[in-house]
Amino acid sequence: ETFHDIYPEFMLKEQKKGLSFDMGSYLRRYDLSTLFDRIYEGSHFNTETFDRNTVKGMLEDTLNKNKNYGWQIWGLMLTAIITQDMKGQI
Repeated sequence: ETFHDIYPEFMLKEQKKGLSFDMGSYLRRYDLSTLFDRIYEGSHFNTETFDRNTVKGMLEDTLNKNKNYGWQIWGLMLTAIITQDMKGQI
């Protein structure tokens, strides 16, 4: 609906395609502490930006298979890596 006046009709009717990899199942190889540390350790940006209790809840829900925040967690982990590499630039 957002792009219905921009995208051609055939694109709007086409089923959404994306990665079908279940990131949650991949992350379940690790424990809560390891994932939590990976998101926050050394990343001033993540520490200042993302609420620890919310992230911990997302991790617990994913690890316990209550919900799957796998791709969101993966994004937080990538943000940690990027912001560590850009120390002082963000």
